[in-house]
Amino acid sequence: ATLYLEIFVPALRMIGKRWEEGQINVADEHCASAVMQRLIGRSGPLFHRPGRKRGIVVLGAPEGELHGIPAALAADLLRGRGFIVVDLGADVPTESFVECVQRLPRVMAVAVTVTTPRRAPAVRRFVAALRAGGIVMPIIVGGSGIDDATARRVGADAWGDDAPRLLHLLAEVIR
Repeated sequence: ATLYLEIFVPALRMIGKRWEEGQINVADEHCASAVMQRLIGRSGPLFHRPGRKRGIVVLGAPEGELHGIPAALAADLLRGRGFIVVDLGADVPTESFVECVQRLPRVMAVAVTVTTPRRAPAVRRFVAALRAGGIVMPIIVGGSGIDDATARRVGADAWGDDAPRLLHLLAEVIR
């Protein structure tokens, strides 16, 4: 967890900031993302925790959100806490996300990652579709692209700006 939270996440934020400021181009950002995906892929098995699982958390990013790395990081951290995680990745069609949550047993929570404020309308449609589909478990929205007020406005039950906050929120809602 320390590797993810103290090295990977700050590195990703630095790359994103440099891209936003025009200090690096899209190819540089994509290269850094590919390296990070390989590092996460190699590190993920370290989070395997034997024993009884606490339930299922489904996470991913809404339509139009092209960044799946935040969900992958959160997924591994959740696995380390004893959850079964279904990580749907980036740019998940709303209907597919709802169908996945509906068909899985023992889903304890749904987590949605957002890296850009432009995705707020997609998150609103996403949360509304989950509720219309009968999803009653907590929906947590998080990431650098959304704040608490916006998350509440789009219908989320909680907001987490980073992985530690997500873990804390899940501990609160899942007893």
